Amino acid sequence: TEIRIRPAVNENSVGFTSKKFSTVSMKFFVFLSDNSEMQRYENLSYYQGMMKRTYEQLRQEFPVFEYQAFDFSIADAEIKMQFHFATGEYGFHPKMKLSLGKYAIAPLREEEVRGIVFQIGMIDLISYWKCTCSPIVLVKPYQLDEAMRSWWKKLYFNGLGEFFYQNKIQASEEDFMSFGFAQDSPSASELKYPHVDDNQRVIVPIGGGKDSVVTLEALRKERQVIPFIINPRGA
Repeated sequence: TEIRIRPAVNENSVGFTSKKFSTVSMKFFVFLSDNSEMQRYENLSYYQGMMKRTYEQLRQEFPVFEYQAFDFSIADAEIKMQFHFATGEYGFHPKMKLSLGKYAIAPLREEEVRGIVFQIGMIDLISYWKCTCSPIVLVKPYQLDEAMRSWWKKLYFNGLGEFFYQNKIQASEEDFMSFGFAQDSPSASELKYPHVDDNQRVIVPIGGGKDSVVTLEALRKERQVIPFIINPRGA
């Protein structure tokens, strides 16, 4: 099994957005910075430096993938966040902006937003973990209890089905990764989340495919549907 990845080592690798780029030699997407101007294919040496490893070689070379930290700010019903991931000598620092618009619940309290941002980082990290398939994911901001670890592992493993299939990777939910934590990190169970009373409104993530359309049509007959999309684009 052969996996090709692009190391994020140039000076423009900080400040990633959700813009996706792929090449024939890659079986998965890698996020690039808008500032890097990679869309113009100017930095050919960067492409020539693309690493080529097998699944097991990557796991041996990069045994630990770290979720190091996250930052966020709140202003005008908008949450700006940045996450910090690292493995070996490579660092990943994606940024994300969440505009709440008319659905904002004022005032947004930092202690309640913090937990949501941390969980978004847990979602985002798997995109970068695919670069190395590290057997250990070291989560430094908070410690997950056993139920949380099981939930995230199941989500990751099932969500990576196409990635494993396309790269002909034989892996099991039990051994494809395990979690590690910093000893002095607080428990994630202490995080607070805003309470929302039970109602007929439901948020539906929109990816642009047929699943989104089917879900919208099925739910809007009985619920008030709120479409949710990151980085809106023409469809």
